[in-house]
Amino acid sequence: MEIPALYAVFRGGSIMTGQVTYTGGKMTLDERLQAARDMFREFDERTDVVVVDVRGLNRRNMDDILLMEMIIPGSDIWYLTHVKDIEDIFDGFMGDVSKIMIPYHTVRNKMVLKEIYDVSDSCIPVLFSSVYDLDGMISGLANVFRIGYAEAVVYDIDDVVSEGDWTILKSKFDNVMPHVRNRSRIEMLRSLGYDRIIVDHQF
Repeated sequence: MEIPALYAVFRGGSIMTGQVTYTGGKMTLDERLQAARDMFREFDERTDVVVVDVRGLNRRNMDDILLMEMIIPGSDIWYLTHVKDIEDIFDGFMGDVSKIMIPYHTVRNKMVLKEIYDVSDSCIPVLFSSVYDLDGMISGLANVFRIGYAEAVVYDIDDVVSEGDWTILKSKFDNVMPHVRNRSRIEMLRSLGYDRIIVDHQF
């Protein structure tokens, strides 16, 4: 199963999405944007879609306008945004989202992850490759699964997670979902046994 990821901002009265580059710890959207509402109307069945809050992650503060305006017909939205504490989770679920994706490195402390787990089973911790090396990913994943989370994501935001790294992660943790930027990685990940893969939408 492939889950598309859209990078989104609220601009000109609409939720807009496009390709993104990642440099110096910041995401930059290409100026050639299109309306997110029009992306998935052709699908007959509902589909999960990851929406990445570009402005919120860059500014380290959830984009409330994006959250409240975000509607993609026929889609169940997984919202990847800046999360500092449990109040951000309560705020996030005021929008039309089915899951909130929590960057592991943005929470105030690791006890916040336990608090979030205690109040919601609709949150997914995310470890960014730009922040953690393989040992850090293994330690972080062990922590979130120890808390009780059913799944977690490794987000290869800068395309540095090797096939060997993915092999090790899969051997240690059954419920890890890769998020990759390039569709060329999908065949390799499937061959390693990953059955759910988040991949950037290709424009």
